Amino acid sequence: MNADLTSLSGGPVRVAVFGTHSQAVAEVLAALAARRSGIPPEVSEVGDLVLARVSWKGEEGQPCIARGLLEDHHPAAIDLALREVDAVLFVMDVQPDQLRAGWEKLMTVGESSRREGFELLDRPFALQYHGDDRHPGFDPDQLDAWLGFPHDRVVRGVTSSAQADQGLMDQLVGWVTKLRH
Repeated sequence: MNADLTSLSGGPVRVAVFGTHSQAVAEVLAALAARRSGIPPEVSEVGDLVLARVSWKGEEGQPCIARGLLEDHHPAAIDLALREVDAVLFVMDVQPDQLRAGWEKLMTVGESSRREGFELLDRPFALQYHGDDRHPGFDPDQLDAWLGFPHDRVVRGVTSSAQADQGLMDQLVGWVTKLRH
């Protein structure tokens, strides 16, 4: 990581959540909210833009905010969602018929990060392979190889549709907190 991390200097830890499709993002945010705050995600709508937000206290008591776009949206909405974030979580649906769409959305998020002045991998970044229960025989190592992300720069987790939160967000928050100190 070699980007300017001035946004990591203080305040709440801010994580942007994107995914192959809005259902996966909604499942992850709802599971995070249930585990960390017990309060459902706060949903805001402006025109066609639907944004969900979860707030909680991190392991070290720091305020944390995760926000995710819940509808297909214009790249400008992704740009706004990436503004002033400390970390990015991408929820990749692992069903074979969803992989191309996931790759395309991930590339769109990468393009947006560059418009916001940083490379995606210059901030703490996690890939959450979601829905492995809907794809028996899923091999995360094969998807890692296909996506081409270096293991030392990406946190990875595998979740089922029934258990959408396995602590990956906590790892991202910990990474940001460590960088701040």
